[in-house]
Amino acid sequence: MKSRTFIITGSVPLAIALAFTGYNIYEDLRAADDANKIISQLAFTDSSVNSAEELPAYILNPEMEMPVKTIEGNDYIGTLEIPAIGVTLPVICELTDSSLKIAPSRYAGSVYTDDLIIGAHNYRSHFRELRNLPVGSEVIFTDIEGNIFNFISTETETLAPTEAEVLKDGDWDITLFTCTFGGQYRIVIRCDKV
Repeated sequence: MKSRTFIITGSVPLAIALAFTGYNIYEDLRAADDANKIISQLAFTDSSVNSAEELPAYILNPEMEMPVKTIEGNDYIGTLEIPAIGVTLPVICELTDSSLKIAPSRYAGSVYTDDLIIGAHNYRSHFRELRNLPVGSEVIFTDIEGNIFNFISTETETLAPTEAEVLKDGDWDITLFTCTFGGQYRIVIRCDKV
């Protein structure tokens, strides 16, 4: 009788763990599908300059708000490509709990002022592989108007979840971050403009 009680007692946490794992896999697959749909809808406008004298608006006014495109109720500021880990993802304008379930999101800053910070879940289809990104890897951000910004990863940090303000420290042009499995730490990739 005792062994049956132990088996039942031990089965409950196992069932909960399997259910949680299944839910995480479902969320990852859903997020990948959502990101692919959004990427196909982000048709960039032509940012080509009409004359030698005409400069893109962000150069003339780097403090300007990043333009957005609204798709399915979310404002997107562009796309992020990291070839070394095989991701091309849309980037939502503002980081919230719900935005992170869809796509990487802007935590702070702007690509125009060289202080953009982007966070994402550690879904396989999002930023899980940041932990394996070698220093010297290419990172490409394309804004909604089609302006392309090239970066190279220069440093990897591991932060505690309570160290969110450290994300804004330093002089990096773009910072990418995600949590580790279980959420105990944050993997942070610092990049400089090429």
